[in-house]
Order: sequence, then C-alpha cells, then structure tokens
Amino acid sequence: MSPLRQALAGYLAVRRSLGYGLARPEKLLGQFITYLEDAGAETVTTRLALAWATLPGGNQSWHALRLQAVRGFACWLHTIDPAAEVPPAGLLPWRPCRATKCGSPTPRPGPVHGTVTLGSRTAPPGCIFAGPRRLGSSAGD
Repeated sequence: MSPLRQALAGYLAVRRSLGYGLARPEKLLGQFITYLEDAGAETVTTRLALAWATLPGGNQSWHALRLQAVRGFACWLHTIDPAAEVPPAGLLPWRPCRATKCGSPTPRPGPVHGTVTLGSRTAPPGCIFAGPRRLGSSAGD
C-alpha cells in the first residue's frame, strides 16, 4: 500500500470516528489517489488536484464537489506532510442548478444577507453542503 493510500485510510478512519459516513468522498478520494499514483506524485499538489477535479464529464458543480473532497483530505494530509498543498477555497466555484431543472421550490431570500432558503434549509452562497450542527457546537467547531 502506497504512503498516499495509507494516509487516505488514516483520514477516513479519523473522519468516521467522528461520525461521518463518507461513502462518496471515499470513492472520489480513492480515484484521486489512483490519479496521483499514475502521475508519479508523492503528495497532493494544487495543479494535480485541479486537473483531476476537472477531468471531462460532469458540470462545474460536480468538479467543485470533487475538489472539495480533495481539499478536506489535503488539509488533513498537510498536518502530517508539510509538502502537501491545499487547493485554495473558491478555486472552482460551485454553481447551483436552476430551480426549474432541479424541480425544487423557487429560492427565496434567506434571513441573513446573501443566503438562500430552500424549504427549511438555509446555506450561504457557495456552500456545497450545510448539514445540521451538533447541539452545543459553535460556528468555529
């Protein structure tokens, strides 16, 4: 098992111990590690992460989701491998699909400036996933 695969196994174990399911990120990151191994890379670089995230297929939102999975792993990897680069946030901005295409209700202005509310969920612009927070957690957790 390569050092990158070992690091991925460690990352997934830590995240799962915190209660995350990670089915899709595990699959995506496994594909990303294969891409890095095929490229002969020893660690994550922004250039390779961007190249992998934007491989043909999918749309801009899918590419942003792929890059977000890499960013989470790269942040964790950087703590044990300072050479690992963390792709900057916003490198591939997320674009929400149109309500008419998604079949979702029409977005309406949220209670906080710049947010959008769909049903009972409110998320800041560019947020790919806004999950429920644990009781007692603060915004910085």
